[in-house]
Amino acid sequence: MMPEIIEKYAGPDELWIFKGVSDEQLAAYQAQIKSKPKAGARFIYGGEADIKTVQVDPRARFEAYIEHIWNQLIIGGGTPIPKLISTPGFTKASARAAVEVAERKVMALQRFMKRIVEREVFKPIIEQAGYDPKRAAVRLNWGIPEKPEINMADLIKAAEQKLISPEEFRNIARKIGWEITEQKQEGQKA
Repeated sequence: MMPEIIEKYAGPDELWIFKGVSDEQLAAYQAQIKSKPKAGARFIYGGEADIKTVQVDPRARFEAYIEHIWNQLIIGGGTPIPKLISTPGFTKASARAAVEVAERKVMALQRFMKRIVEREVFKPIIEQAGYDPKRAAVRLNWGIPEKPEINMADLIKAAEQKLISPEEFRNIARKIGWEITEQKQEGQKA
């Protein structure tokens, strides 16, 4: 209803006065004026016409309506972060509190989705493959996976047991900071 209220009461109303015009001509003017969009519609006539604008009562404040709708949007979104960005006067502490509120809601939603996915998706697939879901212990984890810290002793052991190829060993060692020169293939000239 708010757009209707604003359209009806916020915009200036106009009173068009045509002196000495017959009722038929006045009806024709009225039909023409009402058929045009209100914003920006203006007419010029050679006859005598007087247009008076009826201003809105300055006490009619629509800020409360707009603020109410904005607050409902914030509540519906479930996070105070848009309010934090758009409203002046927030401190660093209140910004941190707003982010914490949003994070708690996200984490609760993630836990809920995790339970549903593990029960409704993972469990049937694991059972269908012939495994015990409890022993398989497949879990849905949120966030960016942490890179494991590479222990050089484990890397050497993996290479000795031929779990990784010599080339893979060299690439991994290079990534963790070892300076390794390219190994020359047999049959290559120096």
